[in-house]
Amino acid sequence: MNDEPLFANPRNAAAGSIRQLDSRVIAKRKLDSFVYDIDQLTTNKQQLTNNKKQLTDNNQQFPETQTKELELLKKLGFNVNKEYRLCKTVEEIEEYYHEWNKNRHTVPYALDGIVIKVNEKKLQDILGYRGKSPRFGVAYKFPAEQATTVVEDVQVQIGRTGALTPVAHLRPVRVAGSVVSRATLHNFDEIKRLDVYIGDTVIIQKAGDIIPEIVSVITNLRTGKEKKIPIPEHCPICASTVNRIEMGNKGGLSAALYCENPRCFAVERERIIHAVSKKGLNIVGLGEKIVEVLIQEGLIKNVADIFTLTPGDLAPLERFAEKSADKLVTSINSAKKVPFDKFLFALGIRFVGEETASLIVDATIKQFPISNSQFPNKSRFSNFQMKNLSDVTRYFPTITKEEWLEVKGIGEKSAESLVEWFSDMKNQELLQSFQSEGVVIIMPEKKDQNNQLFAGMTFVLTGELVSFTRDDLKAIIKEKGGSVSSAVSQKTDYVVVGENPGSKFANAKKLGIKILDEERLKKLLKMQKDKEQ
Repeated sequence: MNDEPLFANPRNAAAGSIRQLDSRVIAKRKLDSFVYDIDQLTTNKQQLTNNKKQLTDNNQQFPETQTKELELLKKLGFNVNKEYRLCKTVEEIEEYYHEWNKNRHTVPYALDGIVIKVNEKKLQDILGYRGKSPRFGVAYKFPAEQATTVVEDVQVQIGRTGALTPVAHLRPVRVAGSVVSRATLHNFDEIKRLDVYIGDTVIIQKAGDIIPEIVSVITNLRTGKEKKIPIPEHCPICASTVNRIEMGNKGGLSAALYCENPRCFAVERERIIHAVSKKGLNIVGLGEKIVEVLIQEGLIKNVADIFTLTPGDLAPLERFAEKSADKLVTSINSAKKVPFDKFLFALGIRFVGEETASLIVDATIKQFPISNSQFPNKSRFSNFQMKNLSDVTRYFPTITKEEWLEVKGIGEKSAESLVEWFSDMKNQELLQSFQSEGVVIIMPEKKDQNNQLFAGMTFVLTGELVSFTRDDLKAIIKEKGGSVSSAVSQKTDYVVVGENPGSKFANAKKLGIKILDEERLKKLLKMQKDKEQ
C-alpha cells in the first residue's frame, strides 16, 4: 500500500508489534485476534467459570460445549472465527483438514494447520493441560510449503564451542511468505545423508513455517557440473586442524567437526556474543554486529575487554553517535555487578549451562551445611566459601576432577571441562582482567535450612508435566533449597516423572532412584505450605 517492504512472516510481525514500547506504532499496524474461550463470566453479580457450572439468576449455565461457548462470544460482540465446524467422525475431520489445506490462502491471515478440540467442556476440564498446551486439543499441521532452488555455494560457520556448521547459500526463492537464501545443513553427516552437491537443484521448506531446511535433492536434474562439498580438514577462519570430539559417557564421536584452536577469531566472537546475552552478563544494546565491529577494530579481544570501553572509543565507529555510545557504556557499567551463576554461564565453559552453574553456586556458597558423607574426600568444597571474584580466581584452578564430581549433579564431561577451563593460563588471566576492571559477582543470600523442603537435594525432570511448566517447577525446587540436573546419576535424589517419560525414567529405575509423580510432589509441597502456616 505504501510501497514499503513486506514483513518476513505474520507470526514474527505480530510478536514484534506487541513488544513495541510505543503504543502508537502498535495501533498503526491494526492487529486483530479471534477470541475462542471464556476464562470467567459474570452475569447478574454471579460468577461462572469453566470449572463451576453455577446457575445464573435467569437459569443460564456456563456453556457446556465449545460450540456453544463460541456462539455466546459472538452474542457478546467478540470477534469469533466463523470457519469452525463441529465434526462427529474422523472422516469429517479429514475432510475439513483437506478443505482448508486447499483453501488456506483464500483468507486474509496466515494458516499453518487446524486445531482439533474435544467439544464437551466437562471433558476438557477432565483432560486438563500439559505444561503450556491442552490435552483436549491437538494441532493438525498442513504440509510445509515447499519450493525448488539451486545450491550456489556452501560456507562454514564457526560457533562458540568451535563447532563447524555448513550453511547452504541458495538462489533466492520465496517460501511461506519470505525470500529464503540460506539454509543450515547442520553437519557433514547430514550433507552425506542428503547427497547434496554445490549446483544441485533442491527442494526446500520452512520447518514450522519458520526455519529453512533442505528436504531432498532432485538428482535427475544433475548436469554433471555439480561439485562435491569437501569435508574441511582445517578451520576456514584460523586454518587450525578440525576434528570430531567425544560426546557422552559412552565415548561416541560428535556429528560436528570442531576447530581445535580455542583462540580462533570466530570462536572468540561467538564466545563474546554468548557472554553478553540475557542469560549471561545481559549487556543491553551489545548485539552481534557491534561485537564483530569491536573485534575488527581491535577494541576488544575477549569479553573482559568490553569493560574497558569508553564513549570516546565507540563514538567514531559506524552505527554510533555520541548519545548511543554513552548509552552502551552505561549498560556495560551496569553489567559489572552480575549474579555468580550468570557470570559462570557467561564464561562459556563447555557442558556448563544454567543448571550446572547453579549447582556450582550452591556448593561454593555453602547454601547448606556440607557433610562428610556428601564430600567423603574432604575436598576444597568443605574448606572454603566463595565470597568474591578474587576467591574464584584463587581457588577454582586448584579444584580437581574428583572434587568437581563430588558436587551433586555434575557429571564426568562437566567436571573434565571445568578442570580444563580453569587450568588454562589464558582463562586465569581473563578472570584477573574481570577483577581489575571492577567486575563484582553477586552471591545469593543463604536460606534458612529449616524452611527448605528440598535442602541439598538434586532433582531430574522427565516427561510431559501437567500441573507445572518446566521453568515453574525448576523455580519451585530451587526456592525450596533443591537443585535440578539434566542427567540421572547416583547423586540424584528424586526423578519427577510426567507423561511419556524418556530414558531418564528408565535410568532412574535401574539405579534405584526415588520416583515422584506430580500428585506426590504436589502433596509434599502442600504439606510444607501447611507446616509454614
